[in-house]
Amino acid sequence: MIIKKMKLQNFRQYIDDEIKFAVDGDKNVTVIMGDNGTGKTTLAQAFQWALYGKTNFQIHELLNRTVREKMGTGEKKEVSVLLDIMYNNTEYTVRRIQGYFKNANQKIEERQGKFVVSRIDDSGNVQYVPEYQKDYIVKQFLPKDLSNFFFFDGEKIEEMSKEIQSGKSSDFQNAVYSLVGLTATQNTIEHLKSNKKCVVKEIQREIDKNSESAAKMEQKNTKITELDEEIQKNTTELTKLQEARTNLEEKRRSNNRLIIDGQKDMQVKKEYAALEKDIANLEREKNTKTKDMLQMISKEFYSFCVYGVAKTAAGLIEQEQTEEMVIPDLTTRTIDALLKRGKCLCGTTLCENQLPYEQVMKLRETTYPKTIASLKADYQTKLREAKRYTDFAKHWKEKLENYETCVAQLEGKMTERDDKQQRMADTSSAERALWENREIERELPKIDQQIGRLKQQIQDAETKIRVLEQEKDSMIVNNDDVVKNRIYMAYAKALYESLRKEYKEKEDSYRIKLQNRMNEIFASIYGQNISITIDPRYRITVRIEEELASTDEVERNTAQGYALIFTFISAIIDLAKKKVNDEALTENELIDEENEGYPLVMDAPLSAFDKTRIEKICTEIPRIADQVIIFIKDTDGEVAEEHMRDKIGCRYMIELVNDSKLHSRIVERG
Repeated sequence: MIIKKMKLQNFRQYIDDEIKFAVDGDKNVTVIMGDNGTGKTTLAQAFQWALYGKTNFQIHELLNRTVREKMGTGEKKEVSVLLDIMYNNTEYTVRRIQGYFKNANQKIEERQGKFVVSRIDDSGNVQYVPEYQKDYIVKQFLPKDLSNFFFFDGEKIEEMSKEIQSGKSSDFQNAVYSLVGLTATQNTIEHLKSNKKCVVKEIQREIDKNSESAAKMEQKNTKITELDEEIQKNTTELTKLQEARTNLEEKRRSNNRLIIDGQKDMQVKKEYAALEKDIANLEREKNTKTKDMLQMISKEFYSFCVYGVAKTAAGLIEQEQTEEMVIPDLTTRTIDALLKRGKCLCGTTLCENQLPYEQVMKLRETTYPKTIASLKADYQTKLREAKRYTDFAKHWKEKLENYETCVAQLEGKMTERDDKQQRMADTSSAERALWENREIERELPKIDQQIGRLKQQIQDAETKIRVLEQEKDSMIVNNDDVVKNRIYMAYAKALYESLRKEYKEKEDSYRIKLQNRMNEIFASIYGQNISITIDPRYRITVRIEEELASTDEVERNTAQGYALIFTFISAIIDLAKKKVNDEALTENELIDEENEGYPLVMDAPLSAFDKTRIEKICTEIPRIADQVIIFIKDTDGEVAEEHMRDKIGCRYMIELVNDSKLHSRIVERG
């Protein structure tokens, strides 16, 4: 399906607009730019409304407000979206119309809508598709269940990416169900046995009517129903717990890979931390030794230096006969006191210029604050103290050697630390994985305990049901109706088991086809370094080769998510084409799988991405889809156009009319 043209009439902001899309194989991209609020999302939603009659507008009002306000009493207006589509070498026109009428109470009423599908036959004549064929034709174009993969916005990409990173995706599962046609089969299976009013239970009720005691039978049926509900509830809870456990196991395995990859780096970081601690200790030791040496110099170095000279001086002092000149214990203070009193101790008057006075003054010249004998004694004491520091050089040498050893160790540790620092990598991912695994180890036993408890409760309930069923059988009065209903019961159960088996085989087959096709596309577009597996519960595992595993984890996961989404869309396109041919009833319905195209219509698909990812996406999108229609704001549009320049066939701009958000128009750009 390739969309050639869209025509809008009174559809929200658009009163009368037409837009033609790029359909050339080499230039298959149409870029429609516009500011927020101009109507990009309205245009994107118009495709789904025209095809399926659905929109995601918060305000469901479709009629243009300006047109609505101008309507007179009794006046009718129509909202319509027309699509010209090329499918299987045939031109189709799809037009959905919604009528409106303003009544006498000035209220706008919705009238019966119309859906018109026509095609151009081989003679060039227009043929209108009968009512009963319209939905079938649209389903051939693109099944409604798959439309979300072809008409979507940036938020949808982000949502699917997060699901993929969490290890599962309901979108993947729903797509497979739609491709295989499993939804109807699943409904049939539930109708046969799974829901409250299923065939099996209705037949059982008919059988139960033939019991000996209706009251007792009702009691047992009520108890069985209660036990069934308990089993269903516990089974649902058990499935959730088992999925949670599987996810934790997968997370642990994934974390183990990160831990193994980061083991060397974490060891380097550990050694770096130990070196930092050693350096801090050596710094403290160095400072202590420096302080000790300074104190030693302050206290001992002077005495060490002067001891030799002082010892020589002491010998000379000893040789001097100073005792004859000095009266023991006589000080200048004593003489000054006598001179002041003017009388000697012997009673002689001391007057200046007299002989006694002159003799006392002469005596004063040989008298000190301390006597010579006292000074000599003090000197000898200090000399003995100084003698204690004669080993200063030896002690100093020891301290200096210890200091130099400490400094050498410090410098060695610092060099080793600097080397570790240069080799240190970011270990946050591995450390986080280590922490998460410790949490997982604590959580798993709790989950196992809950799983064991639920399994036991389910087993006990099933045992009680078997007992009750046996008791019910003993109460049944066998007659022709009972025999007939038992045959019906056996047939319904056999059909149920047959459908379940077929359902499972089909689902597995298409799931594997989807997986294989996605891996083929990965290999051709993204290289051989990524592969995926999709398990029966649709948990998605991404395998990455070593060279890619060294890149940033968050960036890698995000890139994988986006790559998977677009690869999945490409695989869905291929499988959808095969599905059309598998279900074709006539040769005319067969399509050329190689040349039949599918569109990719995206509203603001780049809003959540940085420039690097935008470049990658813009490069790959035109290769994935046969037709690309992008609605984008101006700033992102300029970046997109830069990277898709050679692929763009049509360019448009959405403008507000009279600066009113109630009316927009589409203008072609050069």
